[in-house]
Amino acid sequence: MEFEPRALQEGGAKLLMPYDESLRRLQAAGYTRHLRPTEAMGCVGTNVEKARGLVDVCHDMRASYGEWLSVAFERQGAEITVYLDPSGLVWEDGSYSKGSQFLFAEKASFSVPTISLMTPLRELPEGLVRILYGAPESALTSSLRRSGDMPTGVVFPGNGKIEPAGRGYFGDVANIIAGCGHLASRGVRLT
Repeated sequence: MEFEPRALQEGGAKLLMPYDESLRRLQAAGYTRHLRPTEAMGCVGTNVEKARGLVDVCHDMRASYGEWLSVAFERQGAEITVYLDPSGLVWEDGSYSKGSQFLFAEKASFSVPTISLMTPLRELPEGLVRILYGAPESALTSSLRRSGDMPTGVVFPGNGKIEPAGRGYFGDVANIIAGCGHLASRGVRLT
């Protein structure tokens, strides 16, 4: 697996774009997809000096704006469906929808009875936290369990919506946020 060394930049800053445009851009550049949540969290949640061969990538990921992840959430009431490696999501008129070519690699559904603006990891089913972070909340590093003064959490889409999600930005590296119209673009090449 090979991470794109730097998120796409313009004028020295990360270039922000809709998910579908970002996916087309990175695939045209020879990358397979965006980073899955566990891949990104493995980089931002580790001691960067121990991230063999990824020190520069990890620093770039932590700098500036958040980046798209290869995940989308669909919400129907308290039911959250997670799609890994989604493609065919279309940004139109300020929101996302499933296009006619909507595809995904994996899908899992979870009941999340209490959804808040930022739902803390401790309130999410363990299976959902494992899909997003690679381990149960209790086993995560402190840098993944807390984002600044607040516990790390997930922002889900509004009821009846589907949205791709990205990793937080600036100091907020571990939150996963749906509902961002534009984020930075970084790909991963599967070798």
